[in-house]
Amino acid sequence: MEKPPDHVLKVVQIPEDVLLGLLEKAGQDPVEFFRVQNLRVSAGKAYEKRANAAVWSILWLSLSTMFSALSLVTGFNVEDAIAAALLGGMTVMEIKVHGWFLAGNPKGPKYGYWNQTLFACLFLVYGAYHYCTGTVSSEISQVIGPYSDTFLWVSKATYAAIGLVGAAGQYWLACYYKRCR
Repeated sequence: MEKPPDHVLKVVQIPEDVLLGLLEKAGQDPVEFFRVQNLRVSAGKAYEKRANAAVWSILWLSLSTMFSALSLVTGFNVEDAIAAALLGGMTVMEIKVHGWFLAGNPKGPKYGYWNQTLFACLFLVYGAYHYCTGTVSSEISQVIGPYSDTFLWVSKATYAAIGLVGAAGQYWLACYYKRCR
């Protein structure tokens, strides 16, 4: 049987008097020993919580990737190709991050932080791009007439909100991952 990695904790029940005797023989202070063990258990719980958060992130990234790929297949467009490639890569990385958190591997917080920070930046770029390049097509202008300017303003405000709110949410998750160190 292969020895588990050092960062994997196993709980074994030992009678208190036996444990205190072992600690005394080893020259360890029992209070310090229990403090360190409590920190290790808390770290394991923190990693477990981050792994659960990563599941939701994987779901969100997978759906976003599938919608981008579907949009790309129905009518090739450079924006969809870039989105599908970036989101696909980020989904793969988030799956790895999830595995690292489950294993208690310290790579989880580091790579999870950078993956989610990249996602936050992409939200900002997406919102800014559509805000700056937003126009009202001639077909829509003919239908809504004098409300074209209002439609354009609402469209730009929506993209700005998507960029800002999406970036804030993803960066919050990035910071949540990072606090697990």
